[in-house]
Amino acid sequence: MSRQTLKRAIHLLPVVVALVGCDMVGVVGDGIVSDNPAVQNQGGPDNGATLEPFITDGQADPGHPSVGELNSGGAGCTATLIGQRTVLTAAHCVPANSATFTLGGQTLHSAQVIAHPSYGGGNSGDVAVVILQQPVQGVSPSPIAVGGPQVGQSIVLVGFGKTGENANDYGTKRMGANTVSQVGPTTFSFQGASNVCNGDSGGPTFVNVGTQQVVYGVHSTKSGFCGSGGTDMRVDAYKDWIRQVANNDVVTADGSSGGGGGGAAPPPSGGTVAQEGEGCWKRPCYQGLTCVAIYNGPAIIAKHCLERCATLGKDPNCDGGETCVKSKDQGRVCFNPSNPNGGYTSNSPGAGNPPPSGNGTTPQGACGDAQESQVFTLLNQVRAQNGRGALKCDPQASKVARGHSQDMCNRGYFSHTSLDGKAPWDRLKAGGVQFNSAGENIAMGYSNPQAVHNGWMNSPGHRQNMLGSSWGRVGIGLVRCGGTPYWTEVFMN
Repeated sequence: MSRQTLKRAIHLLPVVVALVGCDMVGVVGDGIVSDNPAVQNQGGPDNGATLEPFITDGQADPGHPSVGELNSGGAGCTATLIGQRTVLTAAHCVPANSATFTLGGQTLHSAQVIAHPSYGGGNSGDVAVVILQQPVQGVSPSPIAVGGPQVGQSIVLVGFGKTGENANDYGTKRMGANTVSQVGPTTFSFQGASNVCNGDSGGPTFVNVGTQQVVYGVHSTKSGFCGSGGTDMRVDAYKDWIRQVANNDVVTADGSSGGGGGGAAPPPSGGTVAQEGEGCWKRPCYQGLTCVAIYNGPAIIAKHCLERCATLGKDPNCDGGETCVKSKDQGRVCFNPSNPNGGYTSNSPGAGNPPPSGNGTTPQGACGDAQESQVFTLLNQVRAQNGRGALKCDPQASKVARGHSQDMCNRGYFSHTSLDGKAPWDRLKAGGVQFNSAGENIAMGYSNPQAVHNGWMNSPGHRQNMLGSSWGRVGIGLVRCGGTPYWTEVFMN
């Protein structure tokens, strides 16, 4: 990272030694855009564009909603929600018999604090469970591992710690990529600049397992000074104890749960996925949707793929008679109680269900909700100013774009490639959109259409996508995630 880039980015995306700092090219305005747009000709080369930014030391983390701050007896640490009321952290983070856990704007108090009986300092049994007095609302717990890590395995470290030995910046959630360097019976270690520091203790190490981000480790100790290395406690080595003291209020990577939230999505059936409102008894839900059980008394009468939402009652993701409600086991979702077997529509307010074909288009000027339509209008205005033809809005592609924005929000990542390895063109195919070539811009944090339009236009790669002469259609998807906007703009011909 050049010094000039660092000066430009520092007020938005601090670059530091431990669990933060990513050289995000195109940091402008009030948000960030991806390093490069993804663009690929169907069946051809990728035109040299990369799919995701390069992580140097780490980056400020807008995702991983299950990770919060833990305070006990004056100790400030990190912890992870792994059940409805169960929080996982390090034993040295709970010197007192009480704790508070701050997550998603909620501060919850402990009912019970349980350190592992073998804890003796250092990496000896440095695991603890905090049972909260009440469930966390609107946040899904992260599953814990049932298998162990391997040397060379890719991992993601998350924590609220400070960024260096002499820094005084504890309290910002940050993430960094690393790899496992050594594995022991109850611990594993990692080296490199993207690493742990004071305050990251108790935080999680995530590993991608299929479509899930699974908690494989609990940050225990650093190696010497911050940034030189660290050691985690292996979650799989303590999983039975964790389940026991949590009274099975734990979600595990095999999908099992003792009342601690949703398990894994059902396995694919016939190679198909279920769209919004469709049944998910035997099929997984499409990107950004979640499989929700519909109850009549104690009996489950249906399982539908529904959109997630953030604000109970009226929420911009919910339309067509839907309202944002708290489901029994999957958090807040858009649901129409007057039509439980068919009242689900796209998340463009008032738009209704999109046409089944990927080739339908809407009139110029209209493309989803008011903010999505404004991005569409600004896009065609700047194309006209540069001698390019107007694009048509493809409602089905917009649904795919919204699905990707929702998926980034739900699963706490920011990339053209989803956590299950799907590229933009893979998502378009799965959404039934026909195309010859396709490209995608993504952005996060821009508060309004003009800001995100300017952010993309000020980034050469994104600007090239927006002014591409070969495109004929576009889909635009905006999802707000706890106040943070996620934008996806996908181009096709």
